[in-house]
Amino acid sequence: MKVQNHLIENSNITANKNLKSCNINKNSSTPAFKAAVPVDGALYAIGGLMQWIQNQGFLASFLIQDVLGMTAPRVGAAFLRDKEVTGKYNVQEGFEVLGREGLTGPCMMAVAPLMFLMASKIGRTTGVNSRLIKRFGNSLKEMVANPNLDKNLMKNKEQFKTQFYKQNIEKMLTDTLGKENVSQEGVSYLMEQLSKFETTKGKVRNEAMNNIVEYINNIKFSTSTELNKLGQVKIGSKEAGTLADFSIKEAFEGLIKYSDDAITSNKNLENLNEATAENIKNSAVAKRFLTNISTMAATLGVMSVLPKIYAKSDIAPGAATAMQLREKSSQEQISTQEVEKKQNSVSQVSFKGKGEPIMSKFGRWISTFMKDGWAKELEYNGHNFTNTLMTGLSLGGLLAPRGYRAYSRAQVDENGKKDLSELWEILIRDVSSSLSVVFLVPMLTRAFVNSYESQSGFVLMNKDRTKNGWSAIKDLLNPYSSSHVMSNAELNALYNGVNSKEKMINFCEFITKNNGDLYKILSKSEELTNLVKDKKIDLDLTSMKNLSKAERNSRLSAFFKELGNDGKIAKDKIDDVITQLMKGAKNGKVNKIAGFAKGLNSVPAIITTFLISPYVLGWVIPRFTYANTRRLHAEAEEKRKQNAINA
Repeated sequence: MKVQNHLIENSNITANKNLKSCNINKNSSTPAFKAAVPVDGALYAIGGLMQWIQNQGFLASFLIQDVLGMTAPRVGAAFLRDKEVTGKYNVQEGFEVLGREGLTGPCMMAVAPLMFLMASKIGRTTGVNSRLIKRFGNSLKEMVANPNLDKNLMKNKEQFKTQFYKQNIEKMLTDTLGKENVSQEGVSYLMEQLSKFETTKGKVRNEAMNNIVEYINNIKFSTSTELNKLGQVKIGSKEAGTLADFSIKEAFEGLIKYSDDAITSNKNLENLNEATAENIKNSAVAKRFLTNISTMAATLGVMSVLPKIYAKSDIAPGAATAMQLREKSSQEQISTQEVEKKQNSVSQVSFKGKGEPIMSKFGRWISTFMKDGWAKELEYNGHNFTNTLMTGLSLGGLLAPRGYRAYSRAQVDENGKKDLSELWEILIRDVSSSLSVVFLVPMLTRAFVNSYESQSGFVLMNKDRTKNGWSAIKDLLNPYSSSHVMSNAELNALYNGVNSKEKMINFCEFITKNNGDLYKILSKSEELTNLVKDKKIDLDLTSMKNLSKAERNSRLSAFFKELGNDGKIAKDKIDDVITQLMKGAKNGKVNKIAGFAKGLNSVPAIITTFLISPYVLGWVIPRFTYANTRRLHAEAEEKRKQNAINA
């Protein structure tokens, strides 16, 4: 999302006036909102906890949050189902819920990685977003169409691939950073790191990608105030209107995988031309599309089997309770009717084709009708689900098979009427849970962070700040809004990336443009007091406490622009001072500024994981459904008794 650019109004502030207004009071200490120190400590702890959970990896972090937020409380509520009327623990419901919650989440998340792993055997681009496939495919077409291309390169796959890497990296950097900020040394460095990422494993591989991200972010931070785009590169054609932002990691991984299929695995590379390059691109789009469809189908297939595994009894727990109560009240033996078990044969669909031309034609058709916006929503985001995809899989993978199982084991009364109370349980419980996870929680997270962002002084969201009133509210509530709460990676790039005067100046402008408060941000620095004490910086934040946010930002922006110009700090020491101020001393301490920002943005996640999910979704809603089922059964029993009396 674009951030409106404007200049900081500080034209009337001279360097001398600024330094005078920022003079340090030797007896004062850095204002760190002392009354809120316990709150600060809690936020650092919260940020650290959520960062630790994320560091465990995608699957582990999901399991931690799923077990704590959903499985444990729902299983507890299940064993207590109807205990208030039966006096016994509901073992059947407990183990059914344990199976349902314990299998559903992990299975749903595990299918995609397995499917993409198998699909990689027919092409590594099956794991690349189709939007990137199109852009890299067009880049290959442009490369072979260039009359200045040395055709002898096609006789050597490694040399041709190296040239393809170089062309794309240069274009990415030019479109992202500006031509004036691109050097051949930088391109060579990135190609060297990309080679390490491609050919090594483990720590060395991860460090190579971190170096790529850090290099691009450093230049962007030093030369631009568009800091909401850190961690991203632009890929596509400005003339064709296809220039779009992608994460750096996604882009470079996609470049490797596309090159592997189009160049390394190409047995006819010497005959490559525009037409065959187009065929390669379209075939890759088709394979990616079929992989997505197959992964969705596999997910739905796995989910459809699960109810038969965890719900083996032919009598639903709610119906069993109703039968026990009827037996207790009437002292009559009720014999249950066995429900016929139906076996459904699952047919497998095989996709057959007659080679690359047909696949290419299919891919061209997909590219024509599936625009970028649709592709972005209907494809997997790595192994993660988009909102639209998650909604579809929830409806088809959760509600449908669970509903069918509930219908198939519904008890039939003496009038031939089925007891569909379990269907109501599924609708109430699963629809509310799915919609909450996919839409409500993200909307509440945006609204919650937005409510305290301005007061905190930190920029915590990427959003269009030109919107106000009802327009701003709709932007926050819209599940498909481009507005989002910054991730820990984005916060780290922004608040832990300032290590030079140039970056500090751009940081100040970015914070000002986005309604942040430099005074409140700098007050969290763990090193400001030491810097003042050591006379490395002459800055007194206490003198700005009662000024308006705009005035504080203006003075601080001017202060850092003039820092070192009076000769009090050696030119070669300015960056060290800025680094110490913003990132902390080099003693292993956590960067308090970045840590505080992460803590602020982790508050909704903590509330969701440890309060909303376990209490509302895990306890209240199941208990409500159980009570509703008892009510339905009580009404049915009362009606049955009344009919018996009338008869």
